[in-house]
Amino acid sequence: MPRRTSAVTVVLCLVAVIVRASANPVPLVITVVGTRSEVAREVGRQTADRIAARLGRSDIQQQILPFLNTSAGRIIFDELVNRTARDFPQYLEELHSLAKGSQHSFEHVFVLNALQELTSYPPTEGSSSPDRRRRERASVASNKRRATSSRCTDILTQPYEGELGGFWGHNEDGGVGDRELNYFVNATIFGDEGQSPPGRASRRVVVERFMAYSYVGTVAGLAYGWNGHGLVMSENAVFNKVSNYRNVPTSILGRAVMAMRSIDDAISLFRWHHGSEACNVNLGHYPSGRLVTMEVDPFNYTVSVKEVFHWAGQAALPGLRQSPYFFIHVNFFQVLQSPSYTDVSSLHRLATLAKYHAPNSTHDIRRMLGDTSDPQYPVYRNVTADDDCQTLTTAVWDLRIGTVDIYNDNPATSHAVFAWALRLD
Repeated sequence: MPRRTSAVTVVLCLVAVIVRASANPVPLVITVVGTRSEVAREVGRQTADRIAARLGRSDIQQQILPFLNTSAGRIIFDELVNRTARDFPQYLEELHSLAKGSQHSFEHVFVLNALQELTSYPPTEGSSSPDRRRRERASVASNKRRATSSRCTDILTQPYEGELGGFWGHNEDGGVGDRELNYFVNATIFGDEGQSPPGRASRRVVVERFMAYSYVGTVAGLAYGWNGHGLVMSENAVFNKVSNYRNVPTSILGRAVMAMRSIDDAISLFRWHHGSEACNVNLGHYPSGRLVTMEVDPFNYTVSVKEVFHWAGQAALPGLRQSPYFFIHVNFFQVLQSPSYTDVSSLHRLATLAKYHAPNSTHDIRRMLGDTSDPQYPVYRNVTADDDCQTLTTAVWDLRIGTVDIYNDNPATSHAVFAWALRLD
């Protein structure tokens, strides 16, 4: 019987080219091949110190872990784990393997994959009911807490009428210190091809191939990435006023997107499986060039899907120049009429971008995503007195030729640190 091989880490990522040095730390790229468990375990092994650093931060130590020691916190945590086990057992397996590889507890690793869900219910003295905690989130304090954690901007455009194959840019915004901890995962996952005849070993086949920018300790798909089927995705937080902790964490749905074969498959995923927090998911495909933006409301089980090419769209703000081939998304509902918290940074970012004409090139998108003209709440974020977020990386896709450039500094004034082909052969 053939010996089962362990995960193989490729030191040099052949599909990536380092184009230029960066003023900021260039993200680690982990290229790994193996079964689902082997890949996750190896990622955990390589990022164990980073996971420890993230778990040591005050938000987890002073808020989330104490909350898990309350009856309400345990109910919500167990609901999230049980729903994940029911709907996506393969990704729960990945989290168990990641925990083993990093030598951190499964509970702590799962916390990293449910931060938005668990911070939706801040502990309050004398409150033990999850329903009561949900109502408490409508308070001013909760509003402020959520607004200051806002993140990400997307610009999608199909500039040429009658053609598919547009441009798309994404600012991945996060907290101070996230840039040093996050990384790319370049994964090839093998599985067995059904039942083999007696006496013959199962043939191992590739079941997933993807590249994703990942927050430390999380499954792929929470930020942005693309897969071997030509599907590209990015995700933006939307701060809905009512959550649904009886659904799976949003991170798990993002991971499931990385396994989808088409945009339509990804849309169906969100129609059939519901996340616990709202989100905006942007989807593209190469070589078809199709672009879609989608909003998801988990409490009302509502999904809005808009084709960028076909949508004539209303302006999100007075004066915002939207064309049938151009859409901007930030961190609140812009299509659905569901209630969400007012995010001051998002309002400012949209107001700044309203000054631009619809972009016709990746250069235009880079210039827009790198705008710092608003000193309080710039589009390219770098921690101001009013805004505690920073832009970690910028991804700019060209779906006409199938490429993505990654910027580690302001994309308007710097060169890409990585250039990738979307084909993951």
